[in-house]
Amino acid sequence: MEAKNGSYITLYLRDYIFKYRISSMREVPLSVTDAAVSPSSVKRLSKVKVLTFASIGNSLELYDFSLYGIMLPFLAPLFFPAESPLMSLFIAWLSFAITFCIAPVGSIFWGWYGDKFGRVPMLRLSLITMAVPSLGIALLPTYDTIGLFAPAILIILRIMQGVSASGEIMGAKIFAMEALGARNHGLCSGIISCAGAFGVLLAMSMAYATSTHETIENFWRIPFFIGSCLFVVARLWRTYLAKAFTSQQRSTFEQPVHQELFAIITNQPYSSIIVFMLGALLGILTYSMHAFLNPFLVQQGVEATEVYQFSIYGLISTMAFAILTGIYLDNGKNLKHTNRVIITLIALLAFPLFILIQYGGLFTLLSYLILAGLLGMYACSAAVIMYRSFAPTIRCRGVMFNYAMGCAIFGGLTPLLLNIAVGFNPLLPGLIVSLAALSINIFLKWGLKHATLF
Repeated sequence: MEAKNGSYITLYLRDYIFKYRISSMREVPLSVTDAAVSPSSVKRLSKVKVLTFASIGNSLELYDFSLYGIMLPFLAPLFFPAESPLMSLFIAWLSFAITFCIAPVGSIFWGWYGDKFGRVPMLRLSLITMAVPSLGIALLPTYDTIGLFAPAILIILRIMQGVSASGEIMGAKIFAMEALGARNHGLCSGIISCAGAFGVLLAMSMAYATSTHETIENFWRIPFFIGSCLFVVARLWRTYLAKAFTSQQRSTFEQPVHQELFAIITNQPYSSIIVFMLGALLGILTYSMHAFLNPFLVQQGVEATEVYQFSIYGLISTMAFAILTGIYLDNGKNLKHTNRVIITLIALLAFPLFILIQYGGLFTLLSYLILAGLLGMYACSAAVIMYRSFAPTIRCRGVMFNYAMGCAIFGGLTPLLLNIAVGFNPLLPGLIVSLAALSINIFLKWGLKHATLF
C-alpha cells in the first residue's frame, strides 16, 4: 500500500512539473487548445513514428525542391543557352524566381486541405505532386532537341514542385508539433529541420557527383530520377505509418476559401506579419547559401568540387545546430529572445563571413560551418514561432500562406538579386543579407509585441 501511495505521489509531482514547464514556455494560458492532432489522438504512437512520418517526406521534398536550384549551373547551358555562360545562368535564375510565384497559390490549397481534411491526408497527398515533376525533369529533352519547348516544360515542372513544397515543408512541422505536444515543439522543429537539411545535403552530394562526372553525357539526369524513385518508397512508408493515426479534428468553413483566408489575415495581422517575415528571412538565408553561393565561389576561382565539399560540411553543421537548438528550447528557454539573438548574430556575421568565405581553404570551410549552423538554429526557432502564431483550427492556412508569401518573394528573388549585386561589387551580397536580417529583426520585435502566441 505504501509503494502504491508513493507511485501516486510520483505521478502527481511529474504532472505538476510538466504543467509548470509548459506554462513558463507558452505566451498564453494553458486553457488554449494546442492541437488539431492532439497527443491523445495517437494510439500507442511513439515519438519515433511521428517524427519518421513527418521527416521522411520533408527530407525528400527539400531534396527535389533544392536540387533544381543547386543543379542550375549544369541545367542552364542545356535549357537556357545564351551567348555567354554567365548570361545563361542569369536567365536560369530568372526562371527560378518566376516559378516561386506559384508557391503562395499552392499554399492556399494545402492550407485549406490540411485544416479541412486533416494533416495526415495532406502530407500523404503532397508527396505525389513532387515525384511526378522530378521524373519529368529526368526525362525532359534539352533545348538542342526540342527548342523552346524544353525551357517552357522545365518551368512548368518546376512550378509543380513549388506547389508540392508549399504544403510539405511547414505541414510536416505543424503535424509533428501538434501530435507530440508543447513540451516537444523544439525537438520536433529541430529534427524535421535536420531532415530537411539532410535532403539538401543529398542534393548537394548529387551536384558534387555531377561536377566530377561532367564528361559523362546526361549524368545530370540521374539525381532527378533517383528523387522520383525515392518518393515512391516514401509514399509507401507514409501509407504504412498513417495506420497508426486515428481521425483528427477538422475545421468547417462557412465562406469560400479565399474569403476565409482573407478573414484570417485581417483578423490576425500581427501573426501574419510575423510568419511572413520569418519565412522571408528563411528564404533569403537558404537560397543565398544553397543556390547563389556555390556558383558565385566557382566564378571567383574556387574549385567546384571543393565548393560542393564545403557545402556538404556546412549542411552537417545545419543539421547538428537545428537539433541542439530544439533541445535548448524544450528546456524552458525564452523562444522570442532566442530567435532575436540568432537573427542578430546573422545580421552581425553575414557580411564579414561573406568576405572571409572568398579566401578559399580553411577560411571558406569555417565560414560555411558558421553560416550553416546559424541557418539551422534559425530554421528551428522560426518554425516554432510560426506554429504558435495561429490557433489550431486555422493553423495550416495561416502559417502556410504567409510563410509561402515571404519565402516566395524574398527567397525566390534572392539568387537573382545577389547575382546582379555582384556586378557592382563582389562584397555587396554579404552586406545585403546582413541588412535584410537587421530589418526583419526590427519588424519581428514590433510584431511579437502585439501578437498572441498559442
